Amino acid sequence: MSRECCPPGHRRFPGSRSVAEAQPQVLLGRAVLEDRVMAARLVVAAGRVEEIVEDAAGARGPYLAPGFVDVHVHGWGGHDAMGDEAALDGMARALLRHGVTSFVPAAVTSPLDRLAIFADRVRRWMPAAPEDGAEPLGFNIEGPCISPEKKGAQNEAFIQLPSAVPRSALEPMLDGLRLMTVAPERDGALDLVRWLAAAGVNVSLGHSNATAAEGAEGYAAGQRRRLRRAGRRRPARRALCLADHPARQACQPPDPGQRRHRSGGHGRRANEDRGAGSRGPGRRVPPRLGRTPGWQCDRARYRGSEPSRRRGATAAGRASREPQPPGAARRHRPRLHRAGPAR
Repeated sequence: MSRECCPPGHRRFPGSRSVAEAQPQVLLGRAVLEDRVMAARLVVAAGRVEEIVEDAAGARGPYLAPGFVDVHVHGWGGHDAMGDEAALDGMARALLRHGVTSFVPAAVTSPLDRLAIFADRVRRWMPAAPEDGAEPLGFNIEGPCISPEKKGAQNEAFIQLPSAVPRSALEPMLDGLRLMTVAPERDGALDLVRWLAAAGVNVSLGHSNATAAEGAEGYAAGQRRRLRRAGRRRPARRALCLADHPARQACQPPDPGQRRHRSGGHGRRANEDRGAGSRGPGRRVPPRLGRTPGWQCDRARYRGSEPSRRRGATAAGRASREPQPPGAARRHRPRLHRAGPAR
C-alpha cells in the first residue's frame, strides 16, 4: 500500500506534492554528520542529498539532520492514534514539528472488531494525510496475542490466545499492517507468526514472558524484531541462593537488594540478524547496550551500504508533548533515536 501522492521510494518535503515534482533546494545550516556538526550548504534534489559543502554562512542556521522514523507511536501532541482522521492529522503535524518525518501509528490491545476499524480508518486516511505532517507508512498493532504477565499498560480483558484468534478476523487488517506484537510462548503463537511473516508483516517479539529457548523458537518461526528488549525482564530463579537466604527460611520475601539479577529472557538472542526497538538509552536501556553487537550503527550502515537494524520506537501516548500547565509534571518524556529503514 502506498500513498497516491507519494510513489514508493520517494520522500516529500512539507508543503509539496512529492519530491519528484519538487525543484532542487539549497539549504544553509548546521549539518549533522557522522562524526561532527558542520556549517554547510546542502543541495537536495529528487529526495536525495546531492551535495554537502562546508559554508560558514550556515553557522547560525538551523540544524540539518536525517528525519526520525518512529515505527511505534500511540499518540502525540494530545492526539490519539486510535482517534478519528482529525486526530491522525494533528498527530502527523505534531510529530513533524519534533523531527519525525515518517511514522507508523500504533493501536493498543483491543477487541478484534475495533482493531479492524482502526486499520480501515488509517488506510482511508493515508492518501489524504496532511502535506505539512510526518508521512504515515502503515499501521502497527500491539497485541492482542501477548502475555498477561507482561501486559504493561495493555488491557488484560482484551488479551487473547493466538490459537483463539481466527485468521478470517485478521485478514482484513493485512493491507497496510507493518508490525504486530506477538508473545511467542503463548498457545498457537508460532503458527500465527509464520502466517503473518508469510503475509509480509514484520512480527515483533514483545510483552512476552518467554525464556531464551521460547524466544529462539519465535525467531525461527519468523519474528524479526524485539520490542522493549530490556523492559520488565523476569527475575532470575536461583533456587539454591534463595533457599539459603535467611528471609526465605522465615517464609518472608527476601530483601530486594539480594535479588538484583534479571534473566536475559528472549533479549539474549540479540544478534546481527534481527532488529531491535527500545524506548531510549539511559532510561530502560543501559547506554552501553547501544554499543553492543546487533545494536550499534556502524559507519557502513550510516553511509547506507547496509540498513541499520535499530529503529525508533517511542511507544508514546496521546499526552506526549501535549501543552502542560505551569508546574505540571510531564508523565512521559519519550526519546527518539536515529532510525534506519524499517524492513
